[in-house]
Amino acid sequence: MDSSATNGVYDTAAQGWTGRIAALGYPSAYHAFASRALAQLPRPGSVYDIGCGSGDFAAAVWAVQGDGARFTLVDPSGPMLERAVARLARHGVTAALKRSTLAGAQGRFDMVLAAHVIEHCPDQAKALVALSGLTRPGGSVLLIVSKPHWC
Repeated sequence: MDSSATNGVYDTAAQGWTGRIAALGYPSAYHAFASRALAQLPRPGSVYDIGCGSGDFAAAVWAVQGDGARFTLVDPSGPMLERAVARLARHGVTAALKRSTLAGAQGRFDMVLAAHVIEHCPDQAKALVALSGLTRPGGSVLLIVSKPHWC
């Protein structure tokens, strides 16, 4: 994620984010996508959600794959991370949190989630390489892209 996403506008938008994406149908679309994708993939032990926003994509993946995976939620916005951790906590999921962008992402995970992230990156090819670098051998990247971006 481009560091421009860390500006105050994104932090301020956090309060109404969930309502706006729900009005657009994103949570149900995330659930449908996760249902189809996870039916074809091995169950992940670790899930890294880069640019997690309010946590709706991670919550959809958790709802489909169930208990067992360790979630790490990553976003440049503290207010977004607060909403994301609360979103997963409603399901009894404790997630690790990291305030960062894709440029600062580290580690290797069974599954990497990236919803509406590469649209914010100045070099999408480089962003895809970075996402791949976060994925363990045999792991998966679940990528959601909306272009033009809704926000």
